[in-house]
Amino acid sequence: MRWLALPLLGLGLALSACSSGGTSAVERLAPVIEGAIFGSDELPDPEPVPRSVLLQIPFATIALQVRDGPIGYATAQEANGPYVVYQDTARRSITILGGLITGTSGIGRNMKAIKNQVDDPIAVQTPLDAWPRRIDRNYQFARHSAEDFEITVSCGYQQISRERIEIFEIFYSVTRVVERCSNGIRTFDNTYWVDADTGFVWQSEQWVGPQIEPYTLRVLRPFVG
Repeated sequence: MRWLALPLLGLGLALSACSSGGTSAVERLAPVIEGAIFGSDELPDPEPVPRSVLLQIPFATIALQVRDGPIGYATAQEANGPYVVYQDTARRSITILGGLITGTSGIGRNMKAIKNQVDDPIAVQTPLDAWPRRIDRNYQFARHSAEDFEITVSCGYQQISRERIEIFEIFYSVTRVVERCSNGIRTFDNTYWVDADTGFVWQSEQWVGPQIEPYTLRVLRPFVG
């Protein structure tokens, strides 16, 4: 499970045909990709990648981070209706519905799916003043050597503050919202940085399963279906 501390990287698959040498995004991030795949014991944090370099990627792009670990970059590989799959060079993947992480693959205890209400404001983009007070959500997980299991929680929202955040050289005025989910046995928080007018989630920190560090997700280039 060592890879959980490393970034998801979707550049190799998506951009191998687009690079023609020089200082492409793939080449700038190659040391990080190599370390993530082959498990370098001394993986230095990469230098910050300028937005001008990231804009060379002609696909929807997100940045992913586990706690204070290095930042990885993932690109959209396929869309199944409203679900968008981002995949790394080792074919580990993350599936996103709206702003909600609904699936992971390749991490040992994989999130298979989420059953969400039709008015779940993270899964279905909704202006902040129209968010429901509470929603229920069912998380389903698969394990390689044990039976699948699921966790159902009830989640409520608290608007914390208006903030100005930077995502790779671009600033956004957002509202930070904490979602507290509980079922009487388990409690966890998700945090979303939301455009109040549109409900678009530009940044989030999300729970992806028991004994797994939360994922911080930032949108660099939104997916347009």
